Amino acid sequence: MPVGSTWSEETPRHTPDPEPAERNGKITGNGWAGGQNPRNASASAPQAEGTPRPMRLFVALWPSSQALRDLSRAEHKLRSAPGADRLRWAGDTGHHLTLAFLGEVPEETIPELIARLERAARRHKPMSLRLSGGGRFGDRTLWVGVEGDVAPLGRLADSVAAGARRTGIEMEDRAFRPHLTLARARPHRHTPLRPYTELLTDFTSREWTADHIDLVESHPPEPGTPGAQPRYETVRRWPLGH
Repeated sequence: MPVGSTWSEETPRHTPDPEPAERNGKITGNGWAGGQNPRNASASAPQAEGTPRPMRLFVALWPSSQALRDLSRAEHKLRSAPGADRLRWAGDTGHHLTLAFLGEVPEETIPELIARLERAARRHKPMSLRLSGGGRFGDRTLWVGVEGDVAPLGRLADSVAAGARRTGIEMEDRAFRPHLTLARARPHRHTPLRPYTELLTDFTSREWTADHIDLVESHPPEPGTPGAQPRYETVRRWPLGH
């Protein structure tokens, strides 16, 4: 799991909360999205010449646009609830299912990681999933759950984590809990999350077929910008079962 992290994530399972959960571009031949190493395209703090910048990476799959529209309607009701302005909402661009958070990965590790993740994706078939219900990690994180082929999804997550470990990446030995993070509590502003999970009791999105996984780089929010969210950039995409 993350090593040397210096900023807070707004995304699911990147840094799992310790509390018990309550359940209520076109890819080119060189291996990088858009035809170039995203390290060269991303805006970041200057690095000493000859010192590669580690990439903050995670592996995820994304709900369909129809499922996200269903979620957006449910989220609109949540944001209208009392106290919702005290939460940090992930926003539409942050809605994904994290299979494994890899933390800061050195550049020299990337080629082997890509090869192992490709093999992991090839071993698993596409699966049918839907977003359903809500839950929380204490009063820190509000999330929406996942139903459908959750057992195959868990096996896929295990394969991804195993491949990352074989490259030397530290991974926490924690059971995979499929969920999509909606919001996090702001520091020093306690907001009970149980009422929000109750509003999600009857929520179910349309089903979609998850047929690929992405290796994603997470860029930190713009400093000094209130409400800024991390920016995500797909590094590589693999179809499942091919």
